[in-house]
Amino acid sequence: EAAPRASALTAALKERGPAGAGAGLTLHIHAAGHAAPLVLHVSEHSTIHQTISLALAALPGGEASSAHAHELLMAEPDGEPDDDLPPLSREQRVGLFGHDVFALRPAAAPSASASPPSPPSPASSS
Repeated sequence: EAAPRASALTAALKERGPAGAGAGLTLHIHAAGHAAPLVLHVSEHSTIHQTISLALAALPGGEASSAHAHELLMAEPDGEPDDDLPPLSREQRVGLFGHDVFALRPAAAPSASASPPSPPSPASSS
């Protein structure tokens, strides 16, 4: 028995994708510890946080990781993070960059020099 034929409306909706999805982007995300890059198809309106979450879900065992514990950086075509640029802000949309190669890595721990200096201890008056 032949499958029912899709209506013109169904075909048009399928072409557009989910409501508000926007144009699709194909991203190549190099994850620390993985040889091959992930190829993700996301909306240009996806945030960096959403993109990190999708990348982690696509990695074997990655779904157990928190997106808050990772950062996304622009990368060279070979996957090497561009350390001249800071990690991308989680609220920004991935489509704003016009870039399709990124590096996913565990978020850097705040350095000791980034914390405010502790107040000097009072000098003893002896």
